[in-house]
Amino acid sequence: MINVDPDIFDDKVERVNITLPKRILARIDAKAKAAGESRSGYIAHMALIN
Repeated sequence: MINVDPDIFDDKVERVNITLPKRILARIDAKAKAAGESRSGYIAHMALIN
């Protein structure tokens, strides 16, 4: 048996509010669209792979 921290599996969604320059938001939106993802999905995906 192994011990697993259940907190690493917590996938509760939480709304956040961030402030970004328009040019960065436009770039995120373009990359999300090209990847076929929502803005939130794209940011989450990038956070997990980097």
